[in-house]
Amino acid sequence: MSNENQPRKSPALWVTLVGAVTALIALIVGLVTRRARRSRTKTQTERSFLEAGVTVTVQQQSRPVLIVERSMPPLEDLHSDHDEFTPGQALVNFEVVDAENPEAIVATFDPPITVRFAYSEAAVLEAQKLTVSANKSKRQSEAVPMPLFGFWDGTHWVLFTAEKHRLTYTPNELPGTGGTATVTLYRWADPPTGVWPRG
Repeated sequence: MSNENQPRKSPALWVTLVGAVTALIALIVGLVTRRARRSRTKTQTERSFLEAGVTVTVQQQSRPVLIVERSMPPLEDLHSDHDEFTPGQALVNFEVVDAENPEAIVATFDPPITVRFAYSEAAVLEAQKLTVSANKSKRQSEAVPMPLFGFWDGTHWVLFTAEKHRLTYTPNELPGTGGTATVTLYRWADPPTGVWPRG
């Protein structure tokens, strides 16, 4: 039987179908790209406490979080015979809470949070001067004394260390302008932070 009697599909119909499919693909790609862009912007929460020179970064957790500032008790009320150091200045008291339920404190983190403490060159020089003065009768260590950072755990001041908290010091690019001390924490439940000597 001949195919001559069957209707032929017009080229205009093919053009319309191809155009519709192309538009659908573009729409899907656009939606996926926007969703990926939104998810990238939600991968971390960061807050800077400018007056204290402290920046807290929380990488994406299993739920959305907020970083909130809490009141700082008077420094003179925070002391113990078991203190690992005596801060010369209180910095900031912050906690991480559930964004959908701010009364719920988030105290464990995976991945860990990062806290960066800015320090001045004056603080470095003061730390060096006080360390040398305290160790006049001892042979001076090869390590350059640096400002000390830590937190009040409810009973005593705990020093941030490289072993326990991955403490690192990074000088600023411009010499003589101080730098940043960084710690990495898997647990945190709103303890006050402090520095020795004064920042």
